[in-house]
Amino acid sequence: MEYNGTFVTTKIKDLGLPYLRGILHTYASLNQPKSNLSYEYDIIQIKKGESDLKASLITEFEVFSDQPFNITLSDEKNLRQTLLSWLFENQFVSDKKIKNITDHFYKALQDVTDFTSISLINLDFIKYDFGVAYEYYVLESELSWYLLYFTYAD
Repeated sequence: MEYNGTFVTTKIKDLGLPYLRGILHTYASLNQPKSNLSYEYDIIQIKKGESDLKASLITEFEVFSDQPFNITLSDEKNLRQTLLSWLFENQFVSDKKIKNITDHFYKALQDVTDFTSISLINLDFIKYDFGVAYEYYVLESELSWYLLYFTYAD
C-alpha cells in the first residue's frame, strides 16, 4: 500500500505502529466533545514469548489482571464494523468518505501488523465507574500480538 504524504517512505508498512497510532489518536480527539468525556484509541504490540495470550495480557495490562475475561475468534466484518462505529462516532464526513477512510485504515492495519487472525476480548464485567464503553481486539501475527482498543469514559 502506498502513502502519498510528506514522509520519506512511500510504504505504509515502513511507517509502522506510529502511523496507525496517529490515525487512532486523531479520531479519538475528533470524537471527544468539549467536555470531560474521554476517548482513547490505541494499538500496542506484544511480543510473543513463552506465555500464552491470556497470561501475557494479564501480566501487561492492569485492566485484565483484576477481572475475568475470555477471548473469542472474530472476523474482518466485525472489526470493520467496530472501526466504523468508533472512528466515526461523530459523523463529520459523508458515508462514502467514511467507507474509504475505514477501508484505508483496515488495509494499513493489515500491512503494518501482518495479522493472520482477529480475536475479541470479552470482559465479564468492568471494574470502572458507570459511563464506560470499550472494545478490545487482538490481532495475531507470526511474531506478535497487537492489542487494538477503543475506550470511552465519562
